Amino acid sequence: MKKMIILICLLALFSCQKKAEAKVLNLRLTGLQQPEEKTFFRTFVKLFEAEHGIKVNVIYESPLEAYDHIKAEVDDKDIQTDVVMLDTANLDKFMSSDYLEDVNYLDDLTDRTFVSSFDSYIKKGHKTYLALVSYDVYLTLINKQALPYIPPSVDVVRNEYNEIIEIKELSWQDLFFWAKRIKTETNQAKFGFPYGEVSSQLIYPLSGLSASVDDYVLPSVSSIGFFKAMSYLQDLFEADALSYGPAFQSVTQPTTLLESGDLWLSYGHIGPIGNVYIEQSEDYLITSAPKDKVTNTRATTAGAWGYALIKGHQNKESAKKWLTFMTDKEINYLYTTGLGGIISPIFEVTNELGNTPADLVMKAGLKMADESLVTLVVETNNYTSWDAVKHIYVDIYEDLLSGVYINQMYLDEKQEALDALLIKEG
Repeated sequence: MKKMIILICLLALFSCQKKAEAKVLNLRLTGLQQPEEKTFFRTFVKLFEAEHGIKVNVIYESPLEAYDHIKAEVDDKDIQTDVVMLDTANLDKFMSSDYLEDVNYLDDLTDRTFVSSFDSYIKKGHKTYLALVSYDVYLTLINKQALPYIPPSVDVVRNEYNEIIEIKELSWQDLFFWAKRIKTETNQAKFGFPYGEVSSQLIYPLSGLSASVDDYVLPSVSSIGFFKAMSYLQDLFEADALSYGPAFQSVTQPTTLLESGDLWLSYGHIGPIGNVYIEQSEDYLITSAPKDKVTNTRATTAGAWGYALIKGHQNKESAKKWLTFMTDKEINYLYTTGLGGIISPIFEVTNELGNTPADLVMKAGLKMADESLVTLVVETNNYTSWDAVKHIYVDIYEDLLSGVYINQMYLDEKQEALDALLIKEG
């Protein structure tokens, strides 16, 4: 792209700039914590520094750490942070504390149009508090090694050689039958979920499954939807068709499990499975999250990421330039596709997608967003510890894998533990 070439040229000139001329931007990031993500993000920092002559100081930390640091700055009347990267799950605490500035000025830029899907989470009154740069859903990734065992009920597209080139529609019932069939015919379990406890993500795919099969509120472990979801997984476990063990217990995303061949069937976050598809698209088919055959419902957890301005920050011109830069359509395309095809919130990006593997990942996510979809947007502000909430889901799953029978009485007891984490009013 022309702008990318220009920015690369500017980057080549970056080392020639005098430090004395550089302005400053202090940026806190609560996402992009993995080493490869930090390396990827650093490219955008350098491009921005080269284009604007602004030195960017980046601090990586959790949302809670960022909140505590910004609170201390506000209390001390010494605002050092200019911009904080936040997701919709953690934004409300910052808005409620009145720490953020309005970013409505972005609406005046005529070359970008933002989706309205997350307006109820990022807006209060007539003010907008988050400049969106991405959002996510959950998708299904199928290793082509699984195709000889595909159930005949799965809706597929074949080429002139009778090869399956697209999965048009997949149900949870088909997926679970598929997993059992693979186990029966290969003596291998090739479906399962990562359930690492540190920064666990298990709550999100289990919630998508639960909301598909019946009534479910995130989080809730005593609801009928969650009970049915556990019943499906217990049936897979008893058929020895659910894959688990140290390799699954040590990770929070399916990436390495897909690359190693431990998983042939995976329902996961668009970014990690998108990266696998982009790297090896000839080996995989990517498609929407499964529907439930009985309810005819497709569901997914979802969240959006963006940048917020801290009220009273010092480097106002630099901060606004950063938000403008990261929401530029060409920069945002490079950013979202580089993170595995997570979805751009900018129509000027999604309207011009082609057929690269990364584009196809984003198109699969957009296809879901355009359909009738139950979307569970994560909100953490009602709980004393979201990590503790997530650990309850991991505990239940590990109990299932150890042979515990997951009945309603068991789930009701776990719900009591979940309810004990609610923040008490007053």
